[in-house]
Amino acid sequence: FPIAHYLWQPTGDTLPQTTATQSGYYTLSVSDVVGCQHKDSVFVDIMGKAPIAGFTATHTCKGESTHFTDLSVSLDSSPISTWQWIINNDTLNEQNPSYLFSQYGTYAIKLNVGTEAGCFQTNEQTITVHPLPICNFGAIKLCNNHATYFSSHSHIPLGSIAGLTWLWGDGTFSFDSDTTHIYTSAGNYTVTLIAESDEGCIDSIAQNIEIKPSPVAGFDVSPSCNENPTFFADTSQTYYYNPIMQWKWWFGDGSTSYAQHPQHVYQQSGNYLIKLAIQSLNGCSDTVQKNILVSTKPQANFVADSGCVHQPVVLTDASTIVNGSIDEWKWYVHNNFVSSSQHATITPTVTGSLPITLIVTSNTQCTDTITKNITVYPTPNVNFDLQPTYGAVPLTVYFNNLSELGQSYWHFGDGSTSQLTQPNHSFTDTGKYTIWLTLTNIHGCKDSTSKTVLVVPNLLDLAVEKVSYFKDNLFLTVQVLVANVGTLPIENPVVTLLVDGKSLVSEFIADTLYSGDKILYTFTSKLPISAGLPSYICVQGQSWQTQNEINYQNNEQCVAFSDDEQLLNFYPNPAQNNIHVLLQLDEDQGIFIQLTDITGKNILHQSLTLDKNLHLLNISVEELSQGIYILQIRTKKNTFVRKFMKE
Repeated sequence: FPIAHYLWQPTGDTLPQTTATQSGYYTLSVSDVVGCQHKDSVFVDIMGKAPIAGFTATHTCKGESTHFTDLSVSLDSSPISTWQWIINNDTLNEQNPSYLFSQYGTYAIKLNVGTEAGCFQTNEQTITVHPLPICNFGAIKLCNNHATYFSSHSHIPLGSIAGLTWLWGDGTFSFDSDTTHIYTSAGNYTVTLIAESDEGCIDSIAQNIEIKPSPVAGFDVSPSCNENPTFFADTSQTYYYNPIMQWKWWFGDGSTSYAQHPQHVYQQSGNYLIKLAIQSLNGCSDTVQKNILVSTKPQANFVADSGCVHQPVVLTDASTIVNGSIDEWKWYVHNNFVSSSQHATITPTVTGSLPITLIVTSNTQCTDTITKNITVYPTPNVNFDLQPTYGAVPLTVYFNNLSELGQSYWHFGDGSTSQLTQPNHSFTDTGKYTIWLTLTNIHGCKDSTSKTVLVVPNLLDLAVEKVSYFKDNLFLTVQVLVANVGTLPIENPVVTLLVDGKSLVSEFIADTLYSGDKILYTFTSKLPISAGLPSYICVQGQSWQTQNEINYQNNEQCVAFSDDEQLLNFYPNPAQNNIHVLLQLDEDQGIFIQLTDITGKNILHQSLTLDKNLHLLNISVEELSQGIYILQIRTKKNTFVRKFMKE
């Protein structure tokens, strides 16, 4: 039958157990429900007091070691000497053990401690190992310089996510949940997401992402004017391996375009917001927008009359503008630019219909164009003859007008003019005169032409320019080239042949030499050479006019019959005005001429460079006083000395 009553002696406890506090016999009396009784005794020997068992455990997250700290206390002088930990069916005998739980959850922990006296006590507690957050995230729009969107997919089996930390891989971080981040450079980045639970448990995940290069949107706009095309030029930039594939334009007036470089006509002036969106091959995009002003365009116009070829035609600007001002003009003839002035002057080079184009530009860079044709008439055909063209003063010149029909105007170059068709004019002074004839035709076109008349003073000058010869059996035939280098006619000039400085024969040239004329004369007299050739021959020229010649030094030329260096003649002696030296050189060289008086005083010294030839040197002695003088000529090979008297 079930026991109904317990009684311990000497403690008096009525429970199934009692606590012995001192050594001695302890008796238990029991009785059942029907009144039956039984008694038993036991001797208890008290060795000491049982310790108080106790411990603490650290806050633990999955994957972390839990550290246990023994807090047991001995109640007598016998110290605690044994520890037995029962953890997850594992037994540990350390005082302060650590234990790694493989799973989160609630665990019963039992600690048995014993003293050296053999007294034991047990303490049992439960601890919780908290779960770690499970981290994960996603990212979209991975392009530099634009927001990349990050979304956390982290969760936890028990509890909640208390906080997130993002490490972007570029040295920056954030504490937001779902967030965005802008990478300024393309490349590979390691993004780390750290999650913390409401129990302080932390876990993280790291992912590598590739930030792709974004294109950079940009565009330029031409000056914009209403009713004229506005040109939009895409200037977006990207890498060659990542070309731009799509463009979309918003022109601000409801119109759009998908062309790369579109154009658009605004009907009304005003301000418009332009937007360009681009997308490259890698899917990255960019957008840019600008405000533009569409200005009012000017109205081009000009006035121009018909003109004449090769003569100025005035182009008068008549353009207008409602708002603003016209700041630039460009004139074109046959599409060739001619002027940037407001009012231009052109000179047509061809006849017929001539297209003139004017482009005007306002202060807002708006332009307008107009083209008109003008008629260009030919200039008249102008020509004339005149006789004579050369002569001595006074000179009367006769003019023969060979021009087409029109009004003639003559300018004779000396201040005199005439409107006669066939005039003549007398020039009373020397000089070179330019005669101009200007003719105006029925269209008002003019042209001019000119010719010259030379009116010279009365100058007499006969020149012997060259002496030559040829052998005719035993005779020598001499020829001379004579020229009129003055302005007066020379009638029947005389030429004299000299042989070795002696006059042989003089002959008349039966002709008249006008200014500039030349004549090659052959002497009728022949020079016998059976006894041998002379050293040299000379020919002197002379006119019979009573007027003196202006230059006698060109009246004589000589020719030598030997190439050897020699002084062939020295004359006259005595001398009054000039000494003539006939010097033959056998090579090109420099010579030195020195003139001294009888005492050795230097009067003249001169250096000359002469070629291999016969030279007639004229040395002026007109300024010398009367007396004896010595002339010395030094060449490379010889020194020639001659003494003469000055009268």
